[in-house]
Amino acid sequence: MIRFKPSNDDEVLRANKIGLAVTTNRVFSQLPELPENITVFEVRTKCHSTKIAWYSSPEIRTLSYCIIVFNLPQRNRSSIDYTNYCMDFGKRVVQHPQFHSIKCPKKAKNPPLLETDTIFNLTPGESYLIYVTANLSEGKPLPYQSLKVKMHHQCPEEVLGAESRDQSTYYLN
Repeated sequence: MIRFKPSNDDEVLRANKIGLAVTTNRVFSQLPELPENITVFEVRTKCHSTKIAWYSSPEIRTLSYCIIVFNLPQRNRSSIDYTNYCMDFGKRVVQHPQFHSIKCPKKAKNPPLLETDTIFNLTPGESYLIYVTANLSEGKPLPYQSLKVKMHHQCPEEVLGAESRDQSTYYLN
């Protein structure tokens, strides 16, 4: 008999299903390996951008990460479950009504301990829900913990022109 327990209070309140993967092999053929700590950190948030960080996957196979961003409505009545790690992160994610953007950078050959990325084109004062997923070329993606960020309302020192340079690598809704 195996007992499963949510790892944090938010998950205790909202958890209603789990996904369980079992194998007799050392690695799952269709799933990437995640680090022990799957936290996504908010490094720096301004008015139009936020920099995030997460621990690099120990996966030795070819891997990419996807950063998926959803806009959270002001009334906080969202159809997005913050802890829904069983969400379909496939191609249909861009059809979600609160989808904002997705970016899928490749993992470096000699990755640092912490991966980082900056998300651009965000709206001042808005809140966003950010998922980072680890993806093999074949198989299902696995998500890190989700991160909710609240953008600053006023940033007089922030220059929008400099922040928008990298927008061509995003797929915006």
